[in-house]
Amino acid sequence: MRTVFEAAGKILWGYEVPPKDDQQLIAEDIWQVIRHQLFLDSGSTDTWRVDAREAIQWGPEPLPMIKRIEE
Repeated sequence: MRTVFEAAGKILWGYEVPPKDDQQLIAEDIWQVIRHQLFLDSGSTDTWRVDAREAIQWGPEPLPMIKRIEE
């Protein structure tokens, strides 16, 4: 099965997919945190949405935290 999936991946994405650098991974982590907070703020209960999932850290830095400031 692994060979089949690798072949399918090469057909879809080519043979040379460069790895993401740390800056790209950090940017993706930040976006995941923001996207999840936007989901929480929306009041939606649709847990099937990708933004309903809590962020997963892929980069070398800890995930950022979002704090609500009420005046």
